[in-house]
Amino acid sequence: MDVKLIDAKPDDLPRLLAWMLDLRRDDPMETAQFVPQVDSETAMRYLMSDPSLGRVWSIHADEIAVGYVAFTFCMSVEFGGRIGFIDELFIEVSHRRKGIGRRVIDLLQAAARHLDIRALRLEVSDSNPAAARLYASAGFVARNYQMMVKKL
Repeated sequence: MDVKLIDAKPDDLPRLLAWMLDLRRDDPMETAQFVPQVDSETAMRYLMSDPSLGRVWSIHADEIAVGYVAFTFCMSVEFGGRIGFIDELFIEVSHRRKGIGRRVIDLLQAAARHLDIRALRLEVSDSNPAAARLYASAGFVARNYQMMVKKL
């Protein structure tokens, strides 16, 4: 299966926003209680408009759009420079368990190297063991830190 990451364009926004809703239904996020959906939609538009913040890609399998990745940049003293955060990764249910997710992770790693990224980070919920297995199989390791957040 041919899997590609294609830069998301403004015309892709309706599909991306629908996938965002699907992601939140499949794997409910704790932030839903204090971050309105409209804020997430605004952030997606902003990320797409400013490549200095990261990238948004549509995932295509055999030329069919099947999901998306929101990938953001930040700095890390610990890792010696810019790191990439896989903020959201979604593949439609009908296209899961076909090796697409693993191929996406490989493509993300290649893109990150091209973008001079020193490390990749992501979050995975305890309620999504399939995703945790995928990430572990790709070399991601759990760290002994608790992620904390404060909405401003």
